[in-house]
Amino acid sequence: LESMQKMTEEHTDQMEEEINLLFNFAQGAANVWDVHEVGLAKLEKELQEHLENSRHRHDQSIQEKEANLDI
Repeated sequence: LESMQKMTEEHTDQMEEEINLLFNFAQGAANVWDVHEVGLAKLEKELQEHLENSRHRHDQSIQEKEANLDI
């Protein structure tokens, strides 16, 4: 019985170590994901601003052309 208890404790210690390693790995992956997500959000904002600026310039150009047609 004592031998079984010792084996169980050793197995528990080994499992705890493996769980900690897995947790550290998952935590690192989550950190990489967070950094990537922040970068994508920044890029999305920049692209949205560029799109809005392009749309504004295009709208102005169309309005100028329409005004010239009316003359």
